[in-house]
Amino acid sequence: MGFRDAAGNYIEPYSFRFSTGGGIDAPILPEFTSLTADVYQPAPGETVTITAVVTGEAPLEYRFNFDGTWSAWGSDAFADHAYPGEGRPRVLVQARDVNGAVVNGSVRLLVLTPPAGPRPTESSTLAVGDDGGTRHVWSVNPDADTVTVMDAVTGAKVTEHPVGVNPRGIARDANGRYWVTCHRSDEIRVLNPDGSAHTTIPLDYGDAPFGVVASPDGQ
Repeated sequence: MGFRDAAGNYIEPYSFRFSTGGGIDAPILPEFTSLTADVYQPAPGETVTITAVVTGEAPLEYRFNFDGTWSAWGSDAFADHAYPGEGRPRVLVQARDVNGAVVNGSVRLLVLTPPAGPRPTESSTLAVGDDGGTRHVWSVNPDADTVTVMDAVTGAKVTEHPVGVNPRGIARDANGRYWVTCHRSDEIRVLNPDGSAHTTIPLDYGDAPFGVVASPDGQ
């Protein structure tokens, strides 16, 4: 029948059904553990690989839908596809177990042509670089007047270097040196990849440097 509110707006009736499963002894339904793409922003013509990890009663079968058409069921938990043009496709994936139970998943991609020319840069409190063959993350510590170096893979702290007062921004140049703006001491500290001092650039009183960026060529 539906009903109307105090203002006279009519609300359509609706109904739904649901099931709580086949009972206590029913088999456990399959479930996606992960559903990933090896690249989420491919260029047109670039091959994308979608990989599914599903728990459930073996043998499991999979099928993929990249462009509106489902593939045949098969034992491979991955599939490849290349999109000819730009777009925002959603990849649909289904998995079914030995009992015929089906689970659904999806991955959203962004297919676009990379912009030409130098890419923009931005200021940050973090800088990432390969120092001596090891990828490090450098982070400013405004309250401690230092920069911390961490291993990018393990997240472990490698070392900590003192700089000027209240460091606020950091950038890495093409030579692997790290430029740190020291807000309250009105200076820029430039550190070598090993943390030793390369140079200090003094600024006028009250300049209070905040952000620093490298040019697109790193120079």
